Amino acid sequence: AGSLGQALAAEKELDIRDQFAEALIAMGEGAKPAVPNLLPLLADAGNGAALRAKVAGAVATADPASPEVAAALVKAAGDPDQTVRTAAATALGRL
Repeated sequence: AGSLGQALAAEKELDIRDQFAEALIAMGEGAKPAVPNLLPLLADAGNGAALRAKVAGAVATADPASPEVAAALVKAAGDPDQTVRTAAATALGRL
């Protein structure tokens, strides 16, 4: 999971990034080692709303007790994009 998180952060191709994100979501709590690489993706509006929404769900599932995850999701809940806000609010509900 850690290596996949690094690969996701470094990947430039949107479709491949999406597949990496889906793989991390499927890992559930096993994706916890990827969380440090995922949190910056959530905050970067250049990553697109769909990817950021997936990342919000992935980090909430991977490490629900993390204060860093909670803080990132609270910040994302105020994002200008409705898709990101909705995903962040849903993820916060899972925490």
